[in-house]
Amino acid sequence: NPDFRDGDKAVVLAEKAITLAQSKPADPVFPATLAAALAESGLYARAVDIQNKAIGQANMPAAHFELSKKELLRRLKLYERGKSYRDE
Repeated sequence: NPDFRDGDKAVVLAEKAITLAQSKPADPVFPATLAAALAESGLYARAVDIQNKAIGQANMPAAHFELSKKELLRRLKLYERGKSYRDE
């Protein structure tokens, strides 16, 4: 529902989640969420950079996450085309 979407607030909350989770093993869900929020805010270049970080974390042995690497790459392609995750 567009009435409840707030990309800027989502960016702030995703960045806070990353800060709070820094002491735990790398989990690509956090940067992937931030990338989605950035894309929602129209910050596609930054979303691409952060999504690439999520993909890199997905390759780490300690990574525990619910998103597949295929899904992370699919989202990356959206951001590279200037689309948000919800625009797929």
